Amino acid sequence: MNRNPFASQVPAIDRRRALILGGTLLAAPFWCKPSRAQDADEKPVSLSAIARQAPRALPDLTFSDDAGAAHPLSQWRGRGVVVHVWATWCPPCVLELPKLAALSARLGPQDPALVIVSADHGGATAVHGFMSRHHITPFQGYLDPKASVMSALGVEELPFTFVVDAKGQEVARHGGPIDWAAPDAIAQLRRLTA
Repeated sequence: MNRNPFASQVPAIDRRRALILGGTLLAAPFWCKPSRAQDADEKPVSLSAIARQAPRALPDLTFSDDAGAAHPLSQWRGRGVVVHVWATWCPPCVLELPKLAALSARLGPQDPALVIVSADHGGATAVHGFMSRHHITPFQGYLDPKASVMSALGVEELPFTFVVDAKGQEVARHGGPIDWAAPDAIAQLRRLTA
């Protein structure tokens, strides 16, 4: 009988490939498109180029802070909100983060709230380590390690920004990097959330 000595290994290899492929396919809708995630040279758009759309009702999304406390989107009702979803492994996100931190520090209580949400599975540990290594000024950030916000909003790429008016309705969205350092950034945020 002429037996192949590797025949017993084939099913194990096929199972591993199936598991890897299945896991990749399951995760794909929740993470950035390769063209966005890997293109650090993509030019950021101006906030003035983002157009308002017809208001759309949103579910009451919830974000976690570093301590694990829940913060529902409704806590900012009555004030415009800009929610920006990013991750430490997304090159355009990494380039935007210092500019977002600087903009966050310039916003006053009358300005729209800037809610910066990390989609990293490692949660606060991954985010704080990243910020420390890259010397990014700390800011109040939020976490979404299970990608529930991305799933609820149908987000398929990072970075991703959506704008909510004072009534809690989505009025604009943009997938890709934004020029947060523009001199008129705060005025444009006010325009979008008005």
